[in-house]
Amino acid sequence: MPISDKSLKSVVLATAIFGFCSNSFSQTVSNFTLDRYSEVGSNFFETFYVESSISLKDALDDGLVLDETLLLVTETSTGKLALVRDQMAFHHIAQGSTGGKNWMATFWPVCNSGVSLTPSDQMKDYDFAVSGLFDGLFIMEDEQTSSLWNHMTGEAVYGTHAGDSIPISNLLHMNVTQAIEADPETRVAISDRPYNLDNENPSRWTPEDKDASLNQVFVSTLGLEDKRLP
Repeated sequence: MPISDKSLKSVVLATAIFGFCSNSFSQTVSNFTLDRYSEVGSNFFETFYVESSISLKDALDDGLVLDETLLLVTETSTGKLALVRDQMAFHHIAQGSTGGKNWMATFWPVCNSGVSLTPSDQMKDYDFAVSGLFDGLFIMEDEQTSSLWNHMTGEAVYGTHAGDSIPISNLLHMNVTQAIEADPETRVAISDRPYNLDNENPSRWTPEDKDASLNQVFVSTLGLEDKRLP
């Protein structure tokens, strides 16, 4: 279901909490438990299945992006591919195939973090989608086996593939100008999801909002508090 304005405050507040987001790297088969797994978000966020792309320079010339539009750039077998960060904040997952090789990218706006993944040839027909939350972070599910996957480490934490891993690599954050300077041949894939060209978002809240708090939707999926730091 759509997130309310009040919930949005709570979601964005969490971007400042590094420890919250670092839970992603502690998600393993050994500590995953269904009693803290929530299906919130399942069937709401839509995976971006990329079937085509255009030159990033052409997209800029055509006004599809601006110099300052924020991107997430992944490396594919045929070169760099950019995704519009504002769209990925909704999709969470993008996947496709270039040069006969599969690629994926994930993005979790709560932590402003994501990775590139390279599924094996045996998984070339797998479709991934957001299935829910665990440790306050989104979990992926492949539709073929219903296995659950950690979107940041690439490890399957539950189901048929439990213990298997999809290789990960960097997903780079940059704007259009920086992407073109880094590689003029960069291409961009743009979905039909509305997005902000100039990155302005008047509904964005920051930790300065003293009344905001972490939404219970996330809290219910967290484990014991780590009190080692003051």
